[in-house]
Amino acid sequence: FSLLVDNISGEENKNIQANAQKNVSNKAAGTVVIFNAFSSAPQRLSIDTRLEGSNGKIYKTEKQIIVPGMKDNTPGSIEVGIYGAEAGEEYNSGPLDFSIFGFKGTPKYSKFKVRTKTGTKITGGFIGKINVISDADRVSALTELNSSLKTKLLAKATNQIPPGFILFKDAVFLNTEEPIISLTSDQNNNFTIKLKGTLFGFLLNEQKLTQKIAQDNIDKYDGSDVYISNIRNLIFSLSPASAGRVQASLSNKENIPVGNFQKIDFNLSGVAKIVWRLDESRLIVDLLGKSRKDFKQILSQYSNIDSADLTISPFWKISLPDKAKDIKVIVNYPK
Repeated sequence: FSLLVDNISGEENKNIQANAQKNVSNKAAGTVVIFNAFSSAPQRLSIDTRLEGSNGKIYKTEKQIIVPGMKDNTPGSIEVGIYGAEAGEEYNSGPLDFSIFGFKGTPKYSKFKVRTKTGTKITGGFIGKINVISDADRVSALTELNSSLKTKLLAKATNQIPPGFILFKDAVFLNTEEPIISLTSDQNNNFTIKLKGTLFGFLLNEQKLTQKIAQDNIDKYDGSDVYISNIRNLIFSLSPASAGRVQASLSNKENIPVGNFQKIDFNLSGVAKIVWRLDESRLIVDLLGKSRKDFKQILSQYSNIDSADLTISPFWKISLPDKAKDIKVIVNYPK
């Protein structure tokens, strides 16, 4: 008797000041377009093919590619990422022209044109110290973000619970994506950490759960209409097997497969206050036209009534009304 709460997503952000430094050695990177004006045959270029830029620097391709051949005198072309042969800012650049270093001395050298992709630059080259967030501060920030995101999404989920269902606070789980940390700090030396996640949890049918608890804990329970006044205060915990399936899904950072949780095993612990509901209509029928002195005897037939007071108006009447509309029952259920 469970349903799965899913697709309740959100994100939390936090600014955290850099309080540490580290030495870095980064290579500049960018994107180029390679044109084949040599022939109609495609040309394979290996990973780390060297490109000589018009700035005199050597760059390398990030992967193996095949440059399409010419078609109707139109050069074939392909995009590929490149990076500086060495680290350093001197490899950062605006638009460049390149030649394929390995084609020097061959007819292909002048027929394969390489240019920086329009609208892009070669950036990221750097050697030196940079401001960073310490590992301890990063862990602390992510713990805080995880908690605040879970609280926010739980409040959102609570507002969407259909009538008759319960979502225990320990029956919800947060599936987070990899945190996004800004690459550079702002003018105040702050980095932004962003955490996105999706909440899922198990909704339990309150009526069926109440009946199950009553059956398991009351000797000779007859199926009477009962409720548990403090049911939401009971402590929910998954069985080891079900918890293992949940943790496996969370560890994979994937969408939680709904089909995996059509059946779960769980435990509830705590002191449950089981309250019998009163059949008010039946009581009214039993009271119709009865004498005041019969009131206690009638109540004795209702084991679920702890105590009751009778008020008849006018006070001098010795019997109750004989019409149901003239009898009003006020029930004070335990909270």
